[in-house]
Amino acid sequence: MEFMERLEGIPSLYRWLAIPVFVVLLAVLYWYFLYQPYSEEMAALQERITSKRQTVEKNQKIAAQLETFRTQVSELEARLHALLRELPESREIPGMIRQISDLGVRTGLQISLIKPMLEQRKEFYAEIPIQVRVKGQYHAVGRFF
Repeated sequence: MEFMERLEGIPSLYRWLAIPVFVVLLAVLYWYFLYQPYSEEMAALQERITSKRQTVEKNQKIAAQLETFRTQVSELEARLHALLRELPESREIPGMIRQISDLGVRTGLQISLIKPMLEQRKEFYAEIPIQVRVKGQYHAVGRFF
């Protein structure tokens, strides 16, 4: 009972002021220990949600164009197969050397050297450079090339 007697000894103005002070104290403690940590976490989660939504929207735009991309891929594959059919299956060096030699003779050039160089592999084909030395008039060289 000693507590109640002490409480009755406090002036009533202070007792009535203690109630709002107590409520404000509870509100500050709630905000500091409960609300603020979770609000920061909620803000971080909200940012993650926003970035995920943007990613989903971007992927939905891509998915909307999926059929167009598939059509383009099939067209490109058909074009690739057509171009691959144009490439020779094997080396045609002897025939090419004959053609170069015949062309040189027809244009009036003296061909002193036709030398195939090392093969250079590319993605779908191989290049074989050919070193050619010719001698003749200026216009004949122009007709040769």
